[in-house]
Amino acid sequence: MYLGNIAKVQKRMDDAVQYYCKLINVNRKYFEAYVESAELLAETDLQRARELLRTCLTINPKYKPAIIGLADSYRKSDPDVAEKYDELAETIK
Repeated sequence: MYLGNIAKVQKRMDDAVQYYCKLINVNRKYFEAYVESAELLAETDLQRARELLRTCLTINPKYKPAIIGLADSYRKSDPDVAEKYDELAETIK
């Protein structure tokens, strides 16, 4: 996770995504890695970013940062879907 965060700060986005994905492969329950990776992928591969977030939510359906990430991914293309994810996120403490 730290190597991915360092690569992200250094603007080495491809390396950061690789580190996060490697972490996910080792520990599927490291939910923060899904969100960080999806945030970086959203710029270049929006579909893959959404798939990552949905995978995270199949493991932990109440992981609020993943729900918010999905909402953000739909904000420009489909505001109605984004609003539904926002409403879902509000129900989770």
